[in-house]
Amino acid sequence: MDKYVSDQHIHDGHRERMRSKLISHGQKIFDTYELLEMLLYYVIPYKDTNPIAKRLLMKFGSLDGVLSASKEELSTVSGIGDKAAELIRNVNYLKSVLGAEFCSTDDINYKDYDKAADCFINHFKGSKEYSVAAMVLDNNMNLIKFDTLYHTPFSSGAVQPKPFVDMVLDNKAAVLITAHNNPFGSTFPTPSDRETIDMLAGILKPMNVFYVEHYIVSGTSYSGIMRRFAPRVTQSPELESFLAGKRLHEILEGTI
Repeated sequence: MDKYVSDQHIHDGHRERMRSKLISHGQKIFDTYELLEMLLYYVIPYKDTNPIAKRLLMKFGSLDGVLSASKEELSTVSGIGDKAAELIRNVNYLKSVLGAEFCSTDDINYKDYDKAADCFINHFKGSKEYSVAAMVLDNNMNLIKFDTLYHTPFSSGAVQPKPFVDMVLDNKAAVLITAHNNPFGSTFPTPSDRETIDMLAGILKPMNVFYVEHYIVSGTSYSGIMRRFAPRVTQSPELESFLAGKRLHEILEGTI
């Protein structure tokens, strides 16, 4: 019993030091396993969560893999109970705004067509559910915000325009790029996909917003399905570079 109490005090001291370092220096000085370790403090009060965090990363390969795992999969890791699994699953729904591992707003320019696609591929990585995400950018193709808007299949019946319009207006964005995850299918667009694209494009056009692409992502594969370039000449070399990259991708894929 004395040894148990002693270990508890040691862990408490370690946790306080970790919290103090996080407050003083931010998350950049920590390894991924240390950040996961600190997340587990809130549901595992009396155990050393460092080895648990390492076991999670070893089993699922990355932080994204951990956050995307099901409750049942998480529970197979030694040290992870129901509460810890539920916490990790809940954090999964917020992962689009967590920052660095997914899409960063820190000096990231998305004039590269493939880089924008990779952002969505990384975001959806390991997910087994349908979801729709969007990024809004300024005229120089700098990312302003990235977010998941729906956990539902992308179709004109299920996806409504208001969240996209609100995201553009709230962030005073000039460019919109969207994507949806098709975890169990192909990247070939359906008629419903095209109906939804046309609906959104029609609403955004009078707002003077470039809706430049919608990606369909399945695993590490993707396709862009916008059928036309932005309808007016732009003064932005960065946006022109993105559109040129789209055309090059279509030529290489043999879609034009």
